[in-house]
Amino acid sequence: MWQKLISSLMSVITFILSLFGLGGGPGGNADYTKATAQYKQTSSNPDLTSLDAYYKENTSGRPVVFFVHGGAYMIGDKSNANCYQDKAPYFTENGYVFISVNYRLSPAVKHPAHIEDLAAAFMYVYNHAEEWGGDKDNIFIMGHSAGAQLVALLATNNSYIEAAGGSLDLIRGVVCLDTNLYNSVADLETYRSAFDDEDLDDASCVKNVAAGKSIPPFLLFYRTNGDNDVQELFVQTLRTAGVPAAKLEAKGDSHMDINAEIGKNGDQKTEVIAAFLQNPADVENIVLPYGGKTE
Repeated sequence: MWQKLISSLMSVITFILSLFGLGGGPGGNADYTKATAQYKQTSSNPDLTSLDAYYKENTSGRPVVFFVHGGAYMIGDKSNANCYQDKAPYFTENGYVFISVNYRLSPAVKHPAHIEDLAAAFMYVYNHAEEWGGDKDNIFIMGHSAGAQLVALLATNNSYIEAAGGSLDLIRGVVCLDTNLYNSVADLETYRSAFDDEDLDDASCVKNVAAGKSIPPFLLFYRTNGDNDVQELFVQTLRTAGVPAAKLEAKGDSHMDINAEIGKNGDQKTEVIAAFLQNPADVENIVLPYGGKTE
């Protein structure tokens, strides 16, 4: 119990420090290369439309994990420690290219700017994956909190990836780390800073699900005191449309823990994600490290 409390406290401290630019920099002595790229030109701060690629030199054909930070659409950064510090070493050591991506933030912009940025970032990674030893036909997307809603929307509302020159079938699978915003972003108290009322249907992942759209498989994590009804609604909507989907309660984890612990030694969520990345279509039958299967 004390370990969980300490982990939660450290996650909060790390997040606060990162907001002041104190959470970045290479993590430990990890044996990987980092490259920063500008994926889109706008009139905003160029860092907001950039991404960091973490990869091993002299490799090829590696699957790619594309990660989107949270922060209520208003704060957060790709170089926050909980975006890369454990994730980049874990994924690069286990045969992947890891991408941490920024996007423009509210209230300076509103929907659809965030999702348009991420669609452009995804297609940039698709077109440049081989430069980092990646396989462009094996890209998974993952996000936390608002970032989880955004990756879910990218994989269900086909209009944005198509406008960027791609299609939903370029996404191999989706990992969502704890959000209650699959049905309506209006469930977020501060949503008006990022969305107008007329945007609510367009930004609803549930309302954008339909059969025959090549929506990729989904794996959802949620905290014990989260809104399980929303998770169940989204999973069942996906399954009804013929999309493999499952959810998993991260027992005892806070909203921050669910993200910060991915990539840490012994983290069971990371083991489940690893199984999903190996066979996303079988997400409903992943055997859990502690017994049982995904929900």
